[in-house]
Amino acid sequence: MKKKIRGDEVHYTIAWSRIVLFDKYAMSRSVPELPGIVFFFRQENGRGPLFVYGCWREGLRLGVKYLFDPGFSKVPKIAHALVSDRLYFKYTVVDSDPGDMKDIMSVLISKYTPAFNNSAFGDTGRYSAIHLREIDMKDGEVVEKIPRSVF
Repeated sequence: MKKKIRGDEVHYTIAWSRIVLFDKYAMSRSVPELPGIVFFFRQENGRGPLFVYGCWREGLRLGVKYLFDPGFSKVPKIAHALVSDRLYFKYTVVDSDPGDMKDIMSVLISKYTPAFNNSAFGDTGRYSAIHLREIDMKDGEVVEKIPRSVF
């Protein structure tokens, strides 16, 4: 993730992983133990956005594990609904600040209106405008490659 503040506006750039078919083994192999955001979809092409989930304290790997574990999940009904059919996911690392994660999630939820997120989810109010640029990583890339010319 990259962040640039200009006046009272912020510009974020995030790099999404490739879209992967969800299973608990794919999650443990492909998701890092860093804070970030996971985006769940119903279709492999990224259509049918279902749920944007932020994992700060536990990191992505444990955060998603806890999401689907009935003993730990804070949203068990949503978790059960997500795994009731084929599920795909992609993720991005956001390790700068919990406020940045909230701002990015608010833009994603507003833009894609996932079925299981509350559309009233708001940003931190720190900036007058939040701009988000999304980049998709290619197969085989393991490190974000965000070009220098961001905005």
